[in-house]
Amino acid sequence: MGIDSRQKVRIRQPPGFTEFVEAALDDPALADCLDWMHRATLDGYGPFLDC
Repeated sequence: MGIDSRQKVRIRQPPGFTEFVEAALDDPALADCLDWMHRATLDGYGPFLDC
C-alpha cells in the first residue's frame, strides 16, 4: 500500500519554532528547555532540524 502517483497530497508547512513555543507553552521552564534545544540545533547538535 502506498500513495497512488495520481493522488494529490497536501503537505502543510509546520509552524516556526517561536510560534510553536508561544502557542503551546505556558510553563517557563519547559519553554527554556525547548529554547536551549533549539539553540543547540542551530549549533549543529540536538534532536530538531531547522529547515
